[in-house]
Amino acid sequence: MTATKANSRFFFGASLLSNLGSSLTNIALAYQFLLRTENVSLYATLIYAATITGILISSPLGARIDLLTRYAMPLLVINTLSAICSMALAASPDYPIVVMAVVLSSAMSIANLIIIKKSLPLLFCGKELHRANVLMTEIAAIGAAFGPLAAPILLSISASLPVLYTIDAITFLIAALAYWHFFKGRAITSTNDKALPQRFSIVRDTFGSLSKIIMLAPKMQVVFVTYIPYIFAFAGLFFTLAIFNKEISFGNEVMFAIPIISMLLGRMCASHAIKNKPFTSHKVVFAAASFSCMVIMLIICICNNMLAFIALEFLLGIGISMLLFSQAMWLQTECPIEHLGSANGILRTIESVAKLLGVPIVAVFAANHDSWLAALCIGLAFGISSVCALLYSTKTILKADTP
Repeated sequence: MTATKANSRFFFGASLLSNLGSSLTNIALAYQFLLRTENVSLYATLIYAATITGILISSPLGARIDLLTRYAMPLLVINTLSAICSMALAASPDYPIVVMAVVLSSAMSIANLIIIKKSLPLLFCGKELHRANVLMTEIAAIGAAFGPLAAPILLSISASLPVLYTIDAITFLIAALAYWHFFKGRAITSTNDKALPQRFSIVRDTFGSLSKIIMLAPKMQVVFVTYIPYIFAFAGLFFTLAIFNKEISFGNEVMFAIPIISMLLGRMCASHAIKNKPFTSHKVVFAAASFSCMVIMLIICICNNMLAFIALEFLLGIGISMLLFSQAMWLQTECPIEHLGSANGILRTIESVAKLLGVPIVAVFAANHDSWLAALCIGLAFGISSVCALLYSTKTILKADTP
C-alpha cells in the first residue's frame, strides 16, 4: 500500500484540515469559558475531562488500530463524529452537552492521530517517508499556531463563537471526505488479526498493548524511557511560554501574537531545511534537538526583553521541529510496523498523564510568580532526554563497530 505524489495530496490535505479544526475547537473553548463567561473552573473541568479520556482510551485504541485492515471507513467516521461534536458545541451552551462533546472530540482526535502515525511507514518508504514526516511536522506547527492567530481575526468579523465551531465542523467534514477518497480500496497488510479478542475492553486492551511493547525488545523500552522526560517537558512547555509572553508583552494582544508567529516561522524554516536531507541517525538528532531546547529554556528563565524572547521563540521553534521529526522517525524505525499503533497509543497515554500532572504544577509556579522555575524544570527534562538518547546512540554505535 504505497502512495503516489498525485493522491498523497488528499492525505496531507486531510491531515492539515483535521489539525486546523482541532486547533480552532480548542481556542474557541478557551474564548467561551475564559473570556466570555470567565468561568475558569468549568474550563479546567473540560481540560481534565479531555485529558482523562486520553489516559483511559489511548492505549486500547492503539491496540485496536493495529488490528485494522482498512482505514477509509474509520477515518470517515472519526472526522464525521468530530464535525458533529463541533456542531453540538455551536448549537448548545449547556454544560453537560459541552462536556460530552469535548470528551468524544478528544477521543476522535486521539484515534485520528494514531491511525495517521501508523499509516505513514505503510504509505511511504525511504526518502519519501522522510519527506512525509517533515510535512506532518509542518502540519502540526501550522495547526498549533492557527487557532490562536485565526480566532481573533474571525471574531473581529463575527463576534459569535458558534461561527468558529461551524468552521471547525466544515473542516472536519472536508477532511473526512478527503481521507475516504485517499484510503478507499487501500488494504493494510501489516496486522495481526489474532493479537486481541474482538470485543473491546479498556483494561484488557491496555494491558495487551503494554505487554506487546514490553515483549518486543529491550531497545523499545529504552526508546520509551528516553521519550518520557521530553514528553513531560512538552506538557508544560507552551503554558509556561504563554505566561512568559503575557508578562513580557504586558497583555498587549498584538505583541502577544508575535512570539507565536516567531516560533511558527522557526518550525517551518527547520522543516524546509531538512526536507530533502535524510539523517543517518535519528537518535543523534533527537539528542541534539533536546539539548538545544534545554539551553534555550534555561536562557528564557532570565529573559525579560521582548526582542530577545521573540528570537528565543524562533530558535525554540527550530529545536521543537527537529525534536518532533526525529522522535517520529526514531519510533517508526525501531518499532515493528504491526505494533506501531500500540506504541503510539502508549505515547499518547504518557502525554495525557504528563499533561494531567504538569500543567497544574506550572500553574502553581505562575501563581507564585515563579515561572522561571517552571522553565528551569522543563529545560532540565529536555536535558535528561538528550543524555539518554546520546547514551543509547553511543551504545548502538559501539555495538555496530564491534567485530
